[in-house]
Amino acid sequence: MGDNKKVKRRSLIKKYISDELYIEILKVTLIPDVDNNEKYLMIKDIFTKHNISYSHLGTGTNRATIMIDGYCLEFALDYDGMIDNRREFLYSKALQPYAVKVYECTPSGLFCIEEYVDILDKTDFDDPSVQKEMREILSEVSDMFLIGDVGINPKNYVNWGRRPDGSLVMLDFAYVYNVKYGTFTCSCDDETILQYDNNYDNLICSKCGRKYTFGTIRRRITRKMQEDEIGDIRRLSYNIHSAEEEVDLVPEFEPEDPYKKKKKKEKSYGEQLLENYYNENVNINKDDQDWDNPDQSEI
Repeated sequence: MGDNKKVKRRSLIKKYISDELYIEILKVTLIPDVDNNEKYLMIKDIFTKHNISYSHLGTGTNRATIMIDGYCLEFALDYDGMIDNRREFLYSKALQPYAVKVYECTPSGLFCIEEYVDILDKTDFDDPSVQKEMREILSEVSDMFLIGDVGINPKNYVNWGRRPDGSLVMLDFAYVYNVKYGTFTCSCDDETILQYDNNYDNLICSKCGRKYTFGTIRRRITRKMQEDEIGDIRRLSYNIHSAEEEVDLVPEFEPEDPYKKKKKKEKSYGEQLLENYYNENVNINKDDQDWDNPDQSEI
């Protein structure tokens, strides 16, 4: 132990979120039967009471984001949001450089700290050259992961952004699942693995051609399954108890350079055949995705 290199590491969560503040916000997050928009207003009041200076960035279904000290502080508005923060922390490093970096996350998932990037505007999102770049990114990560809410669909444009160097990244990747998860199969035989359509928006069975929304498949995954998959995220990082602390250097805990490009993979012969099959045989309507209200025929 004496020969280990010592380094100083900071925690923005510990710097700004006291134990008292943490407990107050957790109590609001876990209130049942209260609209998340109302919870956000309640949490804003708590931040104000504790003299936390911040800028509002946005709210989603289960989480809200503010800017503190040049970084994004994302906090959960319900239990699902807590799972989302932990899931992004779990997979952020594996998805570099194609997703925002999640620097730290509380064990509960109530708070996480992410890098700040500019949200893509609708005009950029609709640019064919930008969509080509999105397809390349999604093709790169699809060998290992299936990710919802980032496909090439107008509903998803706010889930993409650009770093200062102009590189394109996914902002919201809470619906990321390992392809080995075991639930992404078609009901036609319960074993054929579903594949993305050409826009990485819906999922298609290569055997029978049936289309699924990502939301439909996601409903198969229980909270217990997610807890078993994510586990205790303290194993993934330094466990710092103050705003700044000296720790033993652990290389695997160090953030990966998000600007380092990974080697681009070439499509296999099988992948090309699948793409040709989708283009020639499957009619995809880019506007028919609805995460919360899928067609009954897709359930």
